[in-house]
Amino acid sequence: MTGRGTRREVTPNWNDAMWAKYRVGATFLMCHNAFLTWSDIWAGAGMGKARDIEKDIRANLRSGVVTAPAMVITIEKAQGSGIAYNRQ
Repeated sequence: MTGRGTRREVTPNWNDAMWAKYRVGATFLMCHNAFLTWSDIWAGAGMGKARDIEKDIRANLRSGVVTAPAMVITIEKAQGSGIAYNRQ
């Protein structure tokens, strides 16, 4: 991999609040559109080919992280099921 650093170096670590939620079983969602956006950004920065970057991200998600086709739709479905959207 070439460029100014690896993707792992430019990706922020989970903070304590996220770890606490993860440990008690919270579900974390990752948007498919975000995969594509980050893949393109990192590819543009010379960190590999976009398709390879996307595969690498998917292969290295933490267990329990669920991918969603689009967060807008996912949030709407969650709200319809009685789950409040809480942006922090």
